[in-house]
Formats: sequence, structure tokens, C-alpha cells
Amino acid sequence: MLCLCLFGLQQLRSLPTLQRSYITEYLRSGVGAQFKQSGKYSLIYISGSKPKPRLALPADFAPGEMTLPDGRVISAQFSDLAVWQGFQDSRRGKEQTYVDASLSRWLRGAIFGGKALVEIFRTSLIEGAFVLTLFLGFAIRGDVTRFKQLKYGRRLCGSHGAKPRS
Repeated sequence: MLCLCLFGLQQLRSLPTLQRSYITEYLRSGVGAQFKQSGKYSLIYISGSKPKPRLALPADFAPGEMTLPDGRVISAQFSDLAVWQGFQDSRRGKEQTYVDASLSRWLRGAIFGGKALVEIFRTSLIEGAFVLTLFLGFAIRGDVTRFKQLKYGRRLCGSHGAKPRS
């Protein structure tokens, strides 16, 4: 399980910044959609001096580095199109209530390119399952040896046993 988490973190770090920022909202809204719930979510907006603030899309960001107003540095910068349109700032908006099914559909289509979470983390899940199966083989052999030790009440030492006490 630890390997599965490590492979998942590795996959998470390779995602674009916007997808990385929305991964928890995507998971929460996907689970909530199964139960027809609503939830409060804080989405990412971009703004500037002239244009009205709007929801950030993947086309608004490009590889690079950008310093946020609070001093944090993120591994993305505004794309040329976003700069040309006058956007200069990105931040989380205030929490609003959204229907989970609608938000999940929007995140899947607009942010994650139509991919479900299982598809995004497929490689990590396969790697984790492989490592789990490999180590499970070693663990089963150790458990059988321990079970025999508990069953017979002594260590099985092969052809030579422990010397009797005098």
C-alpha cells in the first residue's frame, strides 16, 4: 500500500498545475455525484485590471514559474493568450455551493480532458498492484513458516533439533 501511495504521489506531481489544484474537488464531487449531493467548493479564478474575473482553464496556463500575490511560487505561468487578454492574477474564489454531478462533469470535460481519476492514475495503480503482488508472495511464505511454528510450538530446525536440557 505504501508503494501504491508513492507511485500515486509521483503521478500527481507530473500533472499540470490546474489539474493538481483540482484533484481533491474532482474526487469529492465524483463521490458526491453518486449520492446526488451538493457541496461547497472554492474554484480557481483568473483576473486582471480590465477583464472580468472568470474560471481558469488549462489554456490559460503554460509551463514556467509564477509568483502568487501571497508570495508562493507555482510551476505555471500565464499563457500568451491569457496575458494578451489582460489577465494578471489567479486565486481561489470564495466557497460556493455546487451540485456535485454538474461540477464533476465540468471538471472532467474542461480540466481533466474527459479522463476519470482511474484513467489518470492507471499507471500508478498497475505499478502498485504489481509491487503488492510481488511482496505478497514473500509474505505468504513467511506466514506459512510462522503458522507452522505456532502449530507445533517450536521452531522447525530441519534434520537437527535442539539439544535436550540435562
